[in-house]
Amino acid sequence: MTDSRSKTRELLEQLASTEYRRSMRADQIFRTLREEKDAEERAARAEQERRQDD
Repeated sequence: MTDSRSKTRELLEQLASTEYRRSMRADQIFRTLREEKDAEERAARAEQERRQDD
């Protein structure tokens, strides 16, 4: 019985670790996408300002 509980605990810890890494990776992807979108918006504003100056 103890071996079964030990194995179950080990599997749950592995799952939690995997889910944590997956969550961290998703956060990283969303952060990168947000940064890229912000950079595109800044570039578009700069281009618009440049056109207004011409």
